[in-house]
Amino acid sequence: MNEKLTTSLIDTILKHIPCNKNPAAYLAKLLNMEQEYVYRRLRGQTNFTIEEIVLLAKELKFSFDHVIGVKHDDVAIFNLTFLNKSCLDEILTRKLEINLDGIQMLSAAKHSSILWAGNTIPFMIFNKYTNLTKFFFYKWNYQKLTNVPNPSFINFEFTKETDRLLRTYRHNSLVNSNVSLILDDNFMLSVIRDINFFKIRGVLTKEETAELQAELYDILNTLEHDAIHGTSRLVGKVKIYLSAVNLSSSYTYVEYDNCCLSQLTIYTFNTLNSNDEVVCQMQKEWLKSILKTSTNITSCNEIERCKYFEKQREVVKSLEYGV
Repeated sequence: MNEKLTTSLIDTILKHIPCNKNPAAYLAKLLNMEQEYVYRRLRGQTNFTIEEIVLLAKELKFSFDHVIGVKHDDVAIFNLTFLNKSCLDEILTRKLEINLDGIQMLSAAKHSSILWAGNTIPFMIFNKYTNLTKFFFYKWNYQKLTNVPNPSFINFEFTKETDRLLRTYRHNSLVNSNVSLILDDNFMLSVIRDINFFKIRGVLTKEETAELQAELYDILNTLEHDAIHGTSRLVGKVKIYLSAVNLSSSYTYVEYDNCCLSQLTIYTFNTLNSNDEVVCQMQKEWLKSILKTSTNITSCNEIERCKYFEKQREVVKSLEYGV
């Protein structure tokens, strides 16, 4: 490997290591080798093997084309790791691991911010509610297991290990970031439609529906309180905005120190994640464009705030008679 290519590879590897990680220690663990050998590779004294480069490219999400100077301006790398799992517990475990890694990075960062816009309840909020968490994953499981004739909600349970991980995640999920939430008019409607489907399907009892309804009311009460005071027990420091237009999906843009992360929600609760600078910049610009046409209701615009939350409560109340 020539000197120019070696330098390019080392620079690419270092660029893609998480900001809060010690490069040598991180690579030593990833490559299962002593730090002394990692230092020799980072100094260019010893070449990375083909197997090591493939492993690093896969784990750090970089393309070897960029290392050797082949540019694909229209190509970006997305993290799809946990989407390939077939078992619900594996998917949930992987999702929690990914989110916990993200929380650790945000907690270690000197400065961090989260900008989210969406047409349904985000994972950062609904995961704190036992019944809603169960319902969102039940919905995914129901749609995946099409050969099950009548899978009742009451029979759907997490394993003990998954339940333990969920409790651990809830305990550690609060981050000291500046969070901005942009909500649209369908914030509660999409969830209500899902609940009504399963209620009509006969797999969700009146008692279970009432429990979900109570948690939805609690989310609205909490968010309204947060909009008045600017702080939240769910997500930390918060600003809440109302979108003037309906949002087609849920989008997240995260900044922490000199790093960024873009997320696009798909398949109920899964996300496409990318640290690609171009993708992150596009996501940031898109969210800022939504922000321009949104109304800030945090500690201001009391009339708009009251109207919005009363409308959302009416949507939740519709569970009593269906929509």
